[in-house]
Amino acid sequence: MSNNTQVVTPPQFLANAGIAVPNFSPPAKVLVLGCIDPRFAAYLEWFLVNQKGVFGQYDLFTLAGASLGVNQAEAGEGAASAGAEYSGELWDTAPADGNYHNVGLLHWDSVFYQHLGLAVDLHSITDVWIFDHLDCGAYKIIKFNDPTGPDTDIRAHSDEIARLALNLSTFNLGQFSSLKVKGFVMNLNGDIFKVYDDGANGINFYSPGSSSSALWWILPSVLVVFIAVFIYVKYGMKKRF
Repeated sequence: MSNNTQVVTPPQFLANAGIAVPNFSPPAKVLVLGCIDPRFAAYLEWFLVNQKGVFGQYDLFTLAGASLGVNQAEAGEGAASAGAEYSGELWDTAPADGNYHNVGLLHWDSVFYQHLGLAVDLHSITDVWIFDHLDCGAYKIIKFNDPTGPDTDIRAHSDEIARLALNLSTFNLGQFSSLKVKGFVMNLNGDIFKVYDDGANGINFYSPGSSSSALWWILPSVLVVFIAVFIYVKYGMKKRF
């Protein structure tokens, strides 16, 4: 075994890329709930890096299915046999309301809420941002009961995000009722849609790199050119002739 120690210095790589890592106190404002699917990690990272006032001030928690991962555990706590643990196969038992199938991933809700409580206590977070994505394996198995089927309807994800937001507001006699919640859904192209906003005065969200924000200068520029041409045609050409 080699005794050589390899050192990686992320701050230097970030500096070379022109990214300044902020250092704030308290260290976080938002808890971000995302999915474990690696296809969407870069999209989510880019989004958070480019959010004004959020980069470097968020806690990141990932769970298969994101919002659905928490919700199915709440619905299925009594579905599997008492004391059972996940052993690599999803139990083929559904809760009485029939909203979820093959539920058996127990206690994910407890894990999420415990982390959320720590984020509030340790990092003084004020907001929760939930990121679902389309073509999600957890949705196909748990919600649609078809691992090979499609997951293309944003509304299914919007419903789960809204359900989780409601549960957040009522959890443990309102322990998290003061938190502001926003929800987003990513598609396979990397587009990110805001589908839920509780309307509270939370951390501002904006669309980095969107055509409306990046090209705001086009209309004023066209107007200036038009005025210049008009003045030249009306007055400049008269002087020439």
